[in-house]
Amino acid sequence: MGADKTGYFFAIVAVANFLGPLLLGTLFDTLGRKPMISGTYLIAGALLLGTAWLFDQGHLSALTLTLCWVIVLFFASAGASSAYLTVSEVFPMETRALAIAFFYAIGTAAGGISGPLLFANLIKTGKVGDTALAFAIGAALMIAAGLVASVLGVKAEQKSLEDIATPRPPRKPMRRPVTKRRHLVTSPVGAGQHPPPLGRTGAADEEPVMPTTGTYLAA
Repeated sequence: MGADKTGYFFAIVAVANFLGPLLLGTLFDTLGRKPMISGTYLIAGALLLGTAWLFDQGHLSALTLTLCWVIVLFFASAGASSAYLTVSEVFPMETRALAIAFFYAIGTAAGGISGPLLFANLIKTGKVGDTALAFAIGAALMIAAGLVASVLGVKAEQKSLEDIATPRPPRKPMRRPVTKRRHLVTSPVGAGQHPPPLGRTGAADEEPVMPTTGTYLAA
């Protein structure tokens, strides 16, 4: 295969990656999330393990190897798409965004950092056995994921988000402690006398007279 034709093979793989969720998506809500997620992962892992064996034995050409990848990704992409959504559905609304961010960060760290470091070192040797080992490791991880989903999977099909994860009850509003208000009550200036009214007392240049003494009484 010439280097100028490599893009066509990538395009075929991309189409299979798109058709998997499109054609199998309805089965996740009819047959069930738990059996479909675990089933697609187990099937994809088994097919990739078989691809690794065929590649190691030298039975695959560029075309047949691409066809094997097409079949593997057809099931793997469907399972991964549903698993990603189901992870977000099993958490209450209050923590759903945090849960998605957490799992995305863990997945990115595991697949985006350690994955390329491991598989790139295996593939760049140019040895058929090392490349087949990289396929086998990926297949083993997918099979393990399928087994975990079969045990810990959640039956989230045809259910509302409230039925899957009960929302947290609203918090009761905090009541502020009632404090007694205090008012300033003026005392008489003298026996039988009252303080002069506030404001001007008749003279044009007099300032308002304020009471100078007083006591605080609780209301």
